[in-house]
Amino acid sequence: MAIAKPLYSPPPTVHCLIFTGGDALLPAADLVAEEQRLSVSDLGLRPRDIRSVDPSLWLTNSMPSLLVREHAILLNLGSLRAIAMQERVLIFNYNRNTNGGPSMPFVIEVVEAALNSRTQRLERRLMDLEPRVQALLEVLPNRQTADILEQLRISKQTLVELGSRAGALKQMLLDILEDPHEIRRICVMGRNCTLKKGSDDMECSVPLEKQIAEEEEEEIEMLLENYLQRCESCHGQAERLLDSAKEMEDSIAVNLSARRLELSRVELLLQVGTFCVGVGALVAGIFGMNLKSYLEEHVSRYHYLSYVVRILADNGGDNCRCCCCIFSDVFISQGKENTVNFRESKV
Repeated sequence: MAIAKPLYSPPPTVHCLIFTGGDALLPAADLVAEEQRLSVSDLGLRPRDIRSVDPSLWLTNSMPSLLVREHAILLNLGSLRAIAMQERVLIFNYNRNTNGGPSMPFVIEVVEAALNSRTQRLERRLMDLEPRVQALLEVLPNRQTADILEQLRISKQTLVELGSRAGALKQMLLDILEDPHEIRRICVMGRNCTLKKGSDDMECSVPLEKQIAEEEEEEIEMLLENYLQRCESCHGQAERLLDSAKEMEDSIAVNLSARRLELSRVELLLQVGTFCVGVGALVAGIFGMNLKSYLEEHVSRYHYLSYVVRILADNGGDNCRCCCCIFSDVFISQGKENTVNFRESKV
């Protein structure tokens, strides 16, 4: 924004973009006196406040600054200078840098600011998420509680979202870098230059503009490659953390499967033991009934059968050994009891 009669320099000519109400960016011509008076008087801005963000006075206001006033905030960030008000923003634009040579186009500076903001947001989220995931991966092998598993699930979901956003931004930058035509269209924007159809060669009315456009093409490629590397770094780190979380989930699943197998084995042993006890009780009940089998007359037959069962138990497996031991004990005890009862009945 210009000052009508500065004490130390001639009246500068300032170009800016006016952002009104969040609708659109409207190019504005040189600011008129009414707008200057409106900015200074109605918004509570003083002339020295305007001088702090005027790009034409770069010799005296080259240091970054942020001034807060009653109805406006004045930003001086080097190449980006603006006055933020309640319903509109004045963004200053100029066609030269502080060294007197050609500077990057204003549209490229805006694109760089947007890429920087987006990339920094991804990096901050990744920096906040990485220590939390590492702590969960260290705790999970020893503590597999429901709360920790829920935190791991939420962190994994956040990593998937972060990786997808970084991957989408990376793919966008790759598409632009792989299309030289789009980069050259950016370079000729705002200049008296055109692109030949088919060859994409630049034709400029002034040779100097063609040289500047070619230099800007290299700078734009380097700029995009820089942010591409940062996006690849974020995407790769997010993928590595996600892989670590998946490996931990697989390890937890294996441990749970092993525990389930142990429980199933114990349950099977209990079922086999119950079956053996039931069969032994069945056999004992059969021999304990008042049925004439003539086996109770000879005690040696019970001992012989018990020895056979013992031999089968020694040559069989665990379950067979258990059943045979129960059978032999039942047979011996029941045989002795039946023999005694039979002899007493005869007497």
